[in-house]
Amino acid sequence: MATPSPLKRTHIVKVRLNRSEMDQFSNLAGDSPLASFARRSLLNQPMPPGKKRSKRLSGLQQPNSAFVRQVALIGNNLNQIARSLNTQLKNHPDQNFNTLLVAHMLQLVWKRLNDLQDI
Repeated sequence: MATPSPLKRTHIVKVRLNRSEMDQFSNLAGDSPLASFARRSLLNQPMPPGKKRSKRLSGLQQPNSAFVRQVALIGNNLNQIARSLNTQLKNHPDQNFNTLLVAHMLQLVWKRLNDLQDI
């Protein structure tokens, strides 16, 4: 096995921050990647000019918060259905699952999907 290059970064330093510290950190980093900003700050190295973090949503429309909330609620409903089925199948593998309950839960998900058309 080849020895790692002295320039290759193989060591990881983990730091835990609360929300306000993370906001401060992000603001200080600006458009620079957080890892690069942290490395250069810790080692007292100047930030290279012109380096910018790529924006994944550049050129795309920002998501509608009501739409995102509805999609999250649908995902939550689907997780509840899956959890319910898995629990019932695990605890009672010899019994059939409650088809009526699953149909009702899927009907709620379908209603939420239809509600998205109104947003």
